[in-house]
Amino acid sequence: MDVDLQRITDPGQLTAMLAAANVEPGSPAGWVWFLRHGTDPDAPTLAVGMRGDIGALEWIDFDSGGTGRFVPVDGLNQDWAEYSVQGGHDQGMPPGAELPLNRVFTAVEEFARTGQRPTSVHWRPQRDHDLTVTASWTLHGHPQDRELATPEDVARLITADIPPSVDVMLLHHGRPMALIEVKNPHSSTGLSARLHPDHEVVTAVHERFGFLLFSTEGHTARLDGDPASAAWTTPGGHRFPAGSGVAVPTLIEAITEFLDTQERPTCVTWRQTQPSTL
Repeated sequence: MDVDLQRITDPGQLTAMLAAANVEPGSPAGWVWFLRHGTDPDAPTLAVGMRGDIGALEWIDFDSGGTGRFVPVDGLNQDWAEYSVQGGHDQGMPPGAELPLNRVFTAVEEFARTGQRPTSVHWRPQRDHDLTVTASWTLHGHPQDRELATPEDVARLITADIPPSVDVMLLHHGRPMALIEVKNPHSSTGLSARLHPDHEVVTAVHERFGFLLFSTEGHTARLDGDPASAAWTTPGGHRFPAGSGVAVPTLIEAITEFLDTQERPTCVTWRQTQPSTL
């Protein structure tokens, strides 16, 4: 069902209208509405689903580049969720679209007020395939690794899998490889080209703080964190200055965003970048 928000002056009235049409908690399918400011079907659209105490959000704006469709970074559903437009037409919501209903209502009211993509939600492009990150580290001379595909994988890595004060490399398989020159004494030029990841992302947990380093496109950035976090150097030689550590839940949120977007996380604040060898 299409809803022209120019006809609604009170955002609370809008959420009350949606809530009144909601299905019972536990229902296998929900309803979906398409919210726009105006009647142009090509205008930026917030697709809103409701299914009891669960809701869903999809931002649709083909002028924004990429796929033109975006879902929350921390969406709950791994598969397509069953929703219908009132009248019985099937309208599934994509993986990652579902959120607790209160967060959906917050985003709806923000969109009704501003006409812009809600900032109360961190967004990522909708994808037809899953992307993964390989986390790798060395412990007592033995290499270890984990594949990260879900927010739960990230949380388990940081809170349970990795030992404290060990640097962990994060390789995102969705990012491109870069062609770099390396020394080769057997080459006529003394150099040879090989493919190398276009990014270096390092994380660690040290003395109750989480640390993150992000290098790509010639620049390295570290987090602007808690002043109480002390400077330290990882066993692998990565230096983190004082004040660059964050709370562990914040680190988990940032790595989860990296998993979903492939880009440097925006949910955290970064210090001024420095030149990188990448």
